Amino acid sequence: MNFLNYLVEQQPLLGAIISLLLFIGTYQLGNLILKIKLVNQIFNDISEIDYLKSGIGIIFLIIFLNPIVLFFPFSKEILIFTTYILLILGIISLSKINKNIIILREFSKLNFRNFYKENYLIPLLLVFLLLISLSPTTDADSLGYHLKVGKYIAKYGFFPENIFHFHERLSGPGEILIAIGILVGATSFGSFIQSSGLLILYGIFKKFKKKHDLSEIYFLVLITAPIIFFFSTTLKPQLFFVCSSLIVFAFIFFDNPEDRSKSKNIFKLLFSLSIIAIATQVKFSFVLGGFCLFILLFFKSKTNKILKNFFLISIIVFLFVIFPQMLWKYLNFDFNFFQQLISPVPLNIPGMDFFYLYL
Repeated sequence: MNFLNYLVEQQPLLGAIISLLLFIGTYQLGNLILKIKLVNQIFNDISEIDYLKSGIGIIFLIIFLNPIVLFFPFSKEILIFTTYILLILGIISLSKINKNIIILREFSKLNFRNFYKENYLIPLLLVFLLLISLSPTTDADSLGYHLKVGKYIAKYGFFPENIFHFHERLSGPGEILIAIGILVGATSFGSFIQSSGLLILYGIFKKFKKKHDLSEIYFLVLITAPIIFFFSTTLKPQLFFVCSSLIVFAFIFFDNPEDRSKSKNIFKLLFSLSIIAIATQVKFSFVLGGFCLFILLFFKSKTNKILKNFFLISIIVFLFVIFPQMLWKYLNFDFNFFQQLISPVPLNIPGMDFFYLYL
């Protein structure tokens, strides 16, 4: 790993290439998950499936690695092993990169004479945002604690337990992705992941554009908002999880009303609750939006007559995704469970109450 970091120091452009390889690795991981027929069907109902593959891979990766980084004794070794696997998947997949891979298929029939008519503007903007996310990180939040925590995880294999750097207490599973990039000198991997959330958004938009004859101007207005440009260039684990939450929204409102398959509805529920749960752990500000989606899922489950499954899956997801983070905070900072529901930082630490007001 040190050798790769040394090469990146000598040739910084190599860091961007490694970020792309890691991303392709997450795409292939998602591709493996979506080979399960039922899983493929439920996601194909709401999106152009290729655009979701990287997102599904990333969500699975975070849910899998988070408890390992929190509690496992050989977490650093597992993190390094996972990083190598992603790199190997990325390198192997290079031979398969063609028109059929994600955004590249949009340019398969590129003709400058019908550039506007064929709507190449959105794919070009997405490519631009993805490329700009590979640039060096310069915003204060990223440099202040997101990158710092990522470096700490990459070095030691677990989250920092220092009570004196208050901003570190805001960190969560999102920093694990930053650590994966840092292990191989790809510091821009974290920001590239955030920008890649727009692919999830585009895949869902494309699906419903065909069904409802929507104008592309709506999506253009969305991705040209200045805030999108900012979040595409930062390590803040925000944009990706905002976009992935749209998967839950689509499951609730855009699924096929004629499809009453119980097994499909249970899988949709499992994926939806998992996405909501990991989003709240990555960023505390997702709690309010996540709670609203949770209530909507409750009523959706009631309509689909799977209310028992709703409660059972909610408990399982809570125990495997949310509870490990809560337990870790309790053990390390004596941060009681009730307070964790209303505050992102342990208020029992002296001075943290003033920091909370500052937030």
